Amino acid sequence: MTRTVVVLAGGLGLRVAHLTGPDLPKALLPVGGHPFIDLKIADLTSGGAEEIVLLVGHNARFLDQHLSDVATPGGVHVRCVADGPALLGTGGAIRAALDTLPDRFWVTYGDTLLDVPMAPVEDFADSCDVEGVMVVLENVDRWEPSNVSVQDGRVVGYEKGAPLGTHRFIDFGMLLLGRAAFAAHGPGTTFDLGQVLGDEIAKGHLGAWTVTHRFRDIGTEDAWRETDEWVRDSALWDRLQERIHNRGQAGDLPRP
Repeated sequence: MTRTVVVLAGGLGLRVAHLTGPDLPKALLPVGGHPFIDLKIADLTSGGAEEIVLLVGHNARFLDQHLSDVATPGGVHVRCVADGPALLGTGGAIRAALDTLPDRFWVTYGDTLLDVPMAPVEDFADSCDVEGVMVVLENVDRWEPSNVSVQDGRVVGYEKGAPLGTHRFIDFGMLLLGRAAFAAHGPGTTFDLGQVLGDEIAKGHLGAWTVTHRFRDIGTEDAWRETDEWVRDSALWDRLQERIHNRGQAGDLPRP
């Protein structure tokens, strides 16, 4: 089965609108001398992605044009699926594209850089007999308020906006999910991905895979500037290209 990663890239980017202006999608902000989406695609490709599906909304034509003008790395297939005239929410956007996705697929966000080894997480899901996996970081409110509780290798709590000290872990922004998790929602409906995760947690179906390094993002101006500096200082682009070239061999992304 093709390893497919769904990238949620349809947000309005309101917190960085003063940087993008009215037309530029957040995913095209320059980071380390490259449009951010190029780094995101290279990041996912180096981790094992074979197909990347961008769920786009705000000014999607600019992303379409950019992707048509650049070569994708490692032979990975990249395609865009537009939300349409109405925003469907993170869950609704995935549901709208569900018929084109495999039985099991990855979900991530279009404004984060991650380092997740996909094959080991998939093996973990199979060995633990869970239908999905949330990649988590033991954050203890260090970088952002923690929002996940884990027990015996499963997610037992997920709560955005929880008071500090409520949870030890944070959602890392990389999920392995199955089509069946969306069965309760009809096509064209608007809902948040958090509803799907809550249902899977209630059924005991969501495993937890822990990483020890932080993610990077461009969700705010401060985060964008910090990520830009880190990408440059760590020579991330060159390292990703090397990993893609040697795909299938061991290799690590630079750590913060």
